[in-house]
Amino acid sequence: MIIDVHSHVGNWVPGSWHPPRPPQVAGWVRTFYDLIELPREEFLEHHLRAASEVDRMVVFAIARGDATALNDEVADYVARHPDKFIGFASVDPTVHGAVAEAERAITRLGLRGLKMSPVYQHYDPTDRDRLYPIYEMAQAQDVPILVHQATTYYQFANLTDAQPYRFDRALRDFPRLTLILAHMGAPWYAECAALVRKHPRAYADISSNFHRPWTWYQALLTFYEWGVMDKLVLATDFPVITPAAQIEHLFKANAIPRAAGLPTIPEAALERIVSRNAEEALAPIL
Repeated sequence: MIIDVHSHVGNWVPGSWHPPRPPQVAGWVRTFYDLIELPREEFLEHHLRAASEVDRMVVFAIARGDATALNDEVADYVARHPDKFIGFASVDPTVHGAVAEAERAITRLGLRGLKMSPVYQHYDPTDRDRLYPIYEMAQAQDVPILVHQATTYYQFANLTDAQPYRFDRALRDFPRLTLILAHMGAPWYAECAALVRKHPRAYADISSNFHRPWTWYQALLTFYEWGVMDKLVLATDFPVITPAAQIEHLFKANAIPRAAGLPTIPEAALERIVSRNAEEALAPIL
């Protein structure tokens, strides 16, 4: 089964938040903002077209503040396409009542995972008082958490909070928690590979790395050499890119090493990212 574990809904969702559009950005970032800022129905047309390229697609929004209306909207969208979308709830741990809202979204709305982001929601992922009740709930409900644990162009983000190792203690304290680190922990690829190797239920998604071909190849090779290619899951960060285009870029990762006589990544390992790994990571909620 081909599952895209990382896609966004648009800014029309009440309470949805994305970093302000930077003045000078690469083409892929322009594409993201051009689409994310579209009116509701126009955006959903693009989103549904992209979703048609995979069997299932995880969808969510990012909240800064109260996530109630945002999660209601995501749940409504998923309910209209239940065989295609897997809805994740957004939770902002800096807000009073975050645990209750996360639990409501899972138990009452039928959303099946959580989306969080230390660098955008401005929290320390090692903050036990704020985070451990959320991790405890997610582990008890056996739902995954997808976390943006990577760098960002957002000026006011704290990059210390973005480093993959920041989750090592939580994963030791919650060994049955499924955690997916977005963007392969960029640029801390080796750190991310070491973390997912250490923890059986930790994974990394491959989104938003394709646009740096040399780094993309090196990141994939790092995970291969660490023996954790089975911990990489297909993801697009839509509307950054569509699933078909992401898969094409994945198999193009060997173009540079082939031309330069460098080590390549086995095609079977790349194929596993596309067709198997996400299904294994999300098995408890499928």
